[in-house]
Amino acid sequence: MSTPQHPRYHRCCKSGSVALPYPSRMSVEFIGLFANDHFLRDIRAYNNMFSMTSFGADVDDDVNDGRGPFVFMISRQISHKIGSLYPEPQNGPRFLQLYLFDTENEVDNRLRIFDGPRKPNLDESIIFFMV
Repeated sequence: MSTPQHPRYHRCCKSGSVALPYPSRMSVEFIGLFANDHFLRDIRAYNNMFSMTSFGADVDDDVNDGRGPFVFMISRQISHKIGSLYPEPQNGPRFLQLYLFDTENEVDNRLRIFDGPRKPNLDESIIFFMV
């Protein structure tokens, strides 16, 4: 019997008869990233670097008038932009293309995404570890 304290899922878990193994322990190096100030400062950039799609939405910034905590408000529909599997020659690989195209230069290709005036100071050794 399913209760709020102990739900039983019939479709995905055969009423509780499926036992999933515990996740394996993470490596010490991976856990060490969360003690690395440099990694934590630019964690959003590292996360975006490994995304396979681009988030698309109409973001409503009018709700942020400086009087309260930041609010991320979306109007209408959310989308994910994936693009083609083959990169355009003038742009180089992005998103999912990074996993398929020119894997020998993967770290450089991922860093190229952040070229521009607001380029974060990312650590190549962290990117190489994450690849």
